[in-house]
Amino acid sequence: MKKWKWEVAGIETDERALQYARDTLGLKVFKGSEWDFPMESFDVITFWHALEHIHDLKGTLKSVLPLLRNDGLLLIALPNISSLDFRLYREDWVALDLPRHLYHFDPNSFRSLFYSFGLEVFKLHQMPLDVFYNCIMSEKLAFERKRRRKVSFPLSLLRGGVIALMSFCMGTLGNGSGMLYYLRKL
Repeated sequence: MKKWKWEVAGIETDERALQYARDTLGLKVFKGSEWDFPMESFDVITFWHALEHIHDLKGTLKSVLPLLRNDGLLLIALPNISSLDFRLYREDWVALDLPRHLYHFDPNSFRSLFYSFGLEVFKLHQMPLDVFYNCIMSEKLAFERKRRRKVSFPLSLLRGGVIALMSFCMGTLGNGSGMLYYLRKL
């Protein structure tokens, strides 16, 4: 966004990522809760595969959402616990990412949470690269856990590609492996 001349700011809790963003990318990034933005100061707020990692989810949303302008846009990308690939891989689904992923949503639970904060999902779509990554890495995880050792690793990867393609096709109906939600204030 900075390349497109947007004024950007970020929040990061990891010290190395914070330093990289500041020193290498030249971004204005604040550590954790050490920020002081005025209310309604952002046109767009994003949580890009970050929301599921936040320990105090409701507290964070209560402090961040007032920063969004009334006509602003909230973009949130995260895994979908009701995707086909989750149903097939279960405990081997790499996007479970336990214990780092503290929350898992499907489109209905996501809508419900954000409706309680006065926001509506007005658009959602799958993130195509997520489904292929999740399936291939889930196959690798299952293979490493010896659940798929009956076949060779290349055949296991082929299986992952087939599952990814099936899940991708299902995702066009709004139930992909990784979803991008577009929200606005009610």
